[in-house]
Amino acid sequence: MPVASNPADQKFLDDVEKFGWVVRIIHPDDPETEPMFHYSCGIFRRTGKPEIIVFGLPSDIGHFLVNEYGDRVAAGESFLPGERYEGFVGNWPVIFFDNLDQTAALQHLTWTDWYYDRKVFPIVQCVLPDPVNGKFPWEEGCSEHARRSQPLLFPDSRIAKN
Repeated sequence: MPVASNPADQKFLDDVEKFGWVVRIIHPDDPETEPMFHYSCGIFRRTGKPEIIVFGLPSDIGHFLVNEYGDRVAAGESFLPGERYEGFVGNWPVIFFDNLDQTAALQHLTWTDWYYDRKVFPIVQCVLPDPVNGKFPWEEGCSEHARRSQPLLFPDSRIAKN
């Protein structure tokens, strides 16, 4: 466990201890070129299941999705990479991917990386379909906006079966 060097660090650590995990919401400096994203910190330590990152959702929906994932894995549910799952965002399925590009992932999960003392921890990326047509970013017909709002942190080869 890291040592807090200021009040913000201590509040973060206290919140993880109190709630089991926290959700970080990152608003980009330039929303035209970078999507908003949400990620967890503490799920792995509490449940043994991967931390999660999700891109391109409004604050309240992304916050809900990360907490829903945390609640479900804390209750013993598991999610297989590459499979579709319901019940996270309205009627849309989500797909979780593991084996992320660690360098790319850790550029986003800065607080979680600090929390685990820069030691390796598992991460999944949750990917959602285009809300207009239900197509995932790698599928024909997915809008360019939906593709840009969800940068994929895993190799393209992971989506071949989907």
